[in-house]
Amino acid sequence: MWNLTIRSPLGEPLEYTLKPGKNTIGRRANNDIVIADPSASRLHAVLIYDENTEIVTIEDQDSTNGSFVNRDRLITPRTLGPNDSIRIGEHIMTLWNQKQIPGQTHATPDTLKITRDLVLESLDHHAVLLYEVASRLNTVLDLDTALNEVSKLVKIPMGADKCEVILAENFDHLADLGFATTIARQALNQRSAVIVQDVPSNPAMSKSASLLRIRSAMCVPVISGTEVLALIYVYKTRPQSRPFDQRDLQLAVAISHQAALTIQRMHLMNRVQREQLISQLLRRFLSPQEAEYLLKGYLETGQLPELTERTLTILVADIRDSSDAYAE
Repeated sequence: MWNLTIRSPLGEPLEYTLKPGKNTIGRRANNDIVIADPSASRLHAVLIYDENTEIVTIEDQDSTNGSFVNRDRLITPRTLGPNDSIRIGEHIMTLWNQKQIPGQTHATPDTLKITRDLVLESLDHHAVLLYEVASRLNTVLDLDTALNEVSKLVKIPMGADKCEVILAENFDHLADLGFATTIARQALNQRSAVIVQDVPSNPAMSKSASLLRIRSAMCVPVISGTEVLALIYVYKTRPQSRPFDQRDLQLAVAISHQAALTIQRMHLMNRVQREQLISQLLRRFLSPQEAEYLLKGYLETGQLPELTERTLTILVADIRDSSDAYAE
């Protein structure tokens, strides 16, 4: 039996089981799979499932904007296999067989080292969702709002129950924030994306994971160069929810790259604002040359000279007829 996992930037993932024969896809309400996407035609494509041969074929129905299989535009009917992806507008549909359910449980956490190749592969597989991510984050002007936006952009397409972007300064307070620390520490220590698909059956997980009723969890470090800026922590608690799979992990890695760029941009904006404030303050009390000298030191060290107290003696003298005496 074949199934589709349907994802979009605006809603939780949906599951659909193919029926024998034709399965229509499109914007029209009487389709078997309704795609509420402005890029979708009323009848966009058809999936044909032959239950005798277990073969699934897709045919585009002369749609206006086309159907794409594994990023290639569909020109003629094509036979599909496990993990093939279909894109219609902003909707991505992944085909899988119940004999090969995505996110099968493992005794130990799956880990993927965060490398340049992994980031590029993840960006390539989730280009449509990342377009929405980038368009939202580019308009945000403060860090807290940006982190909340990243959390929503991870949580909604994955159907997660909780997601948070935890900054590096809060790594020692993970438990206080409501997160089990076991896989978080593994992700940070190994600089790897970590996914645990069946938390209750994993003996390595901490008691806090059980208390929080976590069923499936994932942690992805947000890395810039050699520095870990933050951690994306996401988990599910609903017993019947689909465990996180490798595509979820790739999506989180791709979004972590965008999050790193956003955090860097926010830090740069904050630094520029602080420098402008320091410059204005110095110029109120010092000559332009002195202000420029102190500002240069501040930019190099991040600190202003310390204040010191000194006792001064001021002598004021009034010399009578000093001007006349000078003239003489």
